[in-house]
Amino acid sequence: MQISKIDLRNNAELDFIKKLLAPHTKRVYLVGGCVRDLLLGLKISDFDLEIYDLSFEKFEALMNDIKANGVGKSFFVFKYKNFDLSLARYENKISKGHKGFEVRICNDEKQACKRRDFTINSMMINIFTNEFLDFYEGFSHLQKKLLKHIDDNSFKEDSLRILRAVHFVSRFDLQSDTKTLALMQSMDISDLSLDRINAELYKFFKAKNLLAGFLLLQNLNLEERLFYHKSNDKAFLELLEKS
Repeated sequence: MQISKIDLRNNAELDFIKKLLAPHTKRVYLVGGCVRDLLLGLKISDFDLEIYDLSFEKFEALMNDIKANGVGKSFFVFKYKNFDLSLARYENKISKGHKGFEVRICNDEKQACKRRDFTINSMMINIFTNEFLDFYEGFSHLQKKLLKHIDDNSFKEDSLRILRAVHFVSRFDLQSDTKTLALMQSMDISDLSLDRINAELYKFFKAKNLLAGFLLLQNLNLEERLFYHKSNDKAFLELLEKS
């Protein structure tokens, strides 16, 4: 595990949330994509916050006080302005679909990170102490431009992660880890709705390196599945590379 400090002082967008939660807990972390983007020097417009040491009842009361909107009560997630606030949780797949998870509160940071998809999305920053937690070498993999999953079992529980991989490879110019690629090749996306597929493909088509993502789609045997077309045309690939 790598631990260092990242300075979040003078960040006005976090001040209100810090004041709200300070009387109740000091274990509140920026998590997921916003930490990754901060380390890459990208502008952060949305913040994901994971909160520890609160019961759901107390958390819900605090969220109601600020009129935050709940997003599926069983997931302990609330939206407030550009913040997604959630209790740290375990997730266990119990039925088909992206809502088919049993969710329980978790009070261990490493275990909470284990449920995330890729190591580059598993890093955390404590908003009170600025402590940086990296249990799964996410920072190292970000530097190496490596896309690597965290846990075989939890990764396989959500097939949307395959399309997220395509998006991340295209957006950040990454190479998929060989074990991660093999795991994704063994998975099926037939349980995904058309809306969820389209949402991820929309992100992919906005990314800067379409060729990398397209080649990953081919390696995953998804080109024909998604586009009803299988191309080995060199001219087509060259055109895609220039786009």
